[in-house]
Amino acid sequence: MKYDAEITEIKRLSTDVEDFCARNSLNKDVEFALNLVLEEIFANICLHGYNGKGGKVDVEMSKSGGVIRIEISDGAPEFNPLSQAPAPDLISGIEEREIGGLGVHFIKNFTDEVSYKRLSGKNVLTILKNIPQMLEVKNLKIKFNSGGSSFEAVKGISFRVDKGESVAIVGESGSGKTVSAMSITRLLPPKPACEIEGEIFWENQNVLKLGAKELQKIRGAKISYIFQEPSASLNPVFSVGYQIAEAVKLHFPGVKNVKGEVVKALKEVGIRNAEERYNAYPHELSGGMQQRVMIAMALACRPDLLIADEPTTALDVTIQKQIIDLLKDVRKKRNMALMLITHNFGIISGLCDRVIVMFRGRIVEEGSTSQILKNPKHPYTKALISCIPHLGQKSRKLNSIDYSQIEAEQ
Repeated sequence: MKYDAEITEIKRLSTDVEDFCARNSLNKDVEFALNLVLEEIFANICLHGYNGKGGKVDVEMSKSGGVIRIEISDGAPEFNPLSQAPAPDLISGIEEREIGGLGVHFIKNFTDEVSYKRLSGKNVLTILKNIPQMLEVKNLKIKFNSGGSSFEAVKGISFRVDKGESVAIVGESGSGKTVSAMSITRLLPPKPACEIEGEIFWENQNVLKLGAKELQKIRGAKISYIFQEPSASLNPVFSVGYQIAEAVKLHFPGVKNVKGEVVKALKEVGIRNAEERYNAYPHELSGGMQQRVMIAMALACRPDLLIADEPTTALDVTIQKQIIDLLKDVRKKRNMALMLITHNFGIISGLCDRVIVMFRGRIVEEGSTSQILKNPKHPYTKALISCIPHLGQKSRKLNSIDYSQIEAEQ
């Protein structure tokens, strides 16, 4: 993109950065860092390179795999933008800024490689940044076999979740959301009942090739689940405290006061009289309380990624709000990544950075939450969003989904 060498162009540059991050599914922390770095360099070029005499600045941004490449060139007299800003972070006075997410450390170390050269009468500045990826799924296919017949539930999907990011996977029942999430830690039945193809990388390890001991170090301790229907997931013959303690003992054998850790986890998720509830059985708790216990169990092992599978199913609206607020609060405190599986677009705004829309085993649309909600492209996404009820809206029939149109665009 070409810009006039004027400070007023920073606003347009910022908009282009936002579009670049949305197209490449980069989270808000990366967008914020890119804006800070580019604004600093652009301002230096305008003020010191051209000295307010006017000119053109060319900024090219690209992403390949986990690497962002930015190339900035201008036709000013020989001028090294790095001389006007401290390398490698290119940012001065950042400590005074209040930022969330990955914080000051991430911004100050945003650039992994910076180079400057004079080429064909132009100043060329190149920035490379590696984006840390915790989870990366490549060309995942899942097929179930039974009674001589087979069904392909997931048909070659690819996605990723970055550190501290919140991603929603949205789709109707049977779209492949849950089985995709369960395959991440190999919770699906083994062959021949279920066949999995593709690659699932957790911190550069291919989960599908790990042995039982290596896999156990990831399940629960690194990746935890909140399963659908807590009443069905909790064991009715054991107290809730015993069930949470079991997870703590398995992943943290060195912990001496296990009950204290469990009570602490119950308090963190808003359960009152946690010491008494420790000995309660699932049937003695309400649906909302059971869901809080499931969240406490998942959080007790301090995971890096929490996968919440329809965490608000079968709960009334007020309890749904409490559970969503709880997930939002816990994620912020722990800087934990979240993968939310839901069919309801109405609960993801304000909770998730990015949205992946699945339909019949395929990803049909992906982008930032604001982008998808404001300007959905795929007819299936539009149909799902049109089902969100609005306060004060007159009652009407819900829009039906034209499956023939969707299939034609697959």
